[in-house]
Amino acid sequence: MAMLLAGRQNAKMSKMCTSAKTERLNKAKFNIEHNGELSDQEKWRALDKVRGVQLGTTEQEFRQKELEKREQQIREDERRKLLDLVLVYYVPLRSFLA
Repeated sequence: MAMLLAGRQNAKMSKMCTSAKTERLNKAKFNIEHNGELSDQEKWRALDKVRGVQLGTTEQEFRQKELEKREQQIREDERRKLLDLVLVYYVPLRSFLA
């Protein structure tokens, strides 16, 4: 019975430690991201260190997201141009043929 209680207490302490660690990590990330004195490069490097990942990972992730945003914008622009062409040429032609 005592071992069961000890196991539950250890699990509870483990959750509290994980929660505290997550909270510290989130606070550190927030402070880094909102520090106006750091350049983007310095922020990425600090975030890599806090997260415990290889240096350059955060920058690479940021660049990848930017690339995806640009590609999405290009697709939306092309879609909009195509719709404009349809509205300009197809709709009048349809009413002319009717």
